[in-house]
Amino acid sequence: MKNGKAITDFQLYQVNAFVAKNCRGNPAGVCLLPVERDAVFYQKAAVKMGLAESAFIVRNGSIFYLRWFTRGGVEVDLCGHATLASAYILRQKGYVSSRGMISFQTKSGLLAAKADGEHITLDFPLDEITGLKEKKNELALYWV
Repeated sequence: MKNGKAITDFQLYQVNAFVAKNCRGNPAGVCLLPVERDAVFYQKAAVKMGLAESAFIVRNGSIFYLRWFTRGGVEVDLCGHATLASAYILRQKGYVSSRGMISFQTKSGLLAAKADGEHITLDFPLDEITGLKEKKNELALYWV
């Protein structure tokens, strides 16, 4: 692979995203897989890990296929902290260069993460807010 090594075996990690100090942040599971598995496998693994979300990654050339599942086994369309955790693991384990772009194919489309030294920047889709509804001390935003 011209942009990092191939994922050749099953690997499982827990990463605290959005953290400056150890043992803080938002924990996410990251599972690297050499081949795609079925949804039942991801559901069972996510339930077993018991974290808010777990990310499952399979590499295909320079693209990483990424899916997210909750501790209840439900697949979600987008998860920021598990994507950040995924980019961190891919960089730390040598699957991408320490200063490169990571492309994730997801249910929400193509997402990007840019690794630059100690920092990772995520590029997510921008949803347009179509309305605002106020309800007794509470605001609700509506997206397209």
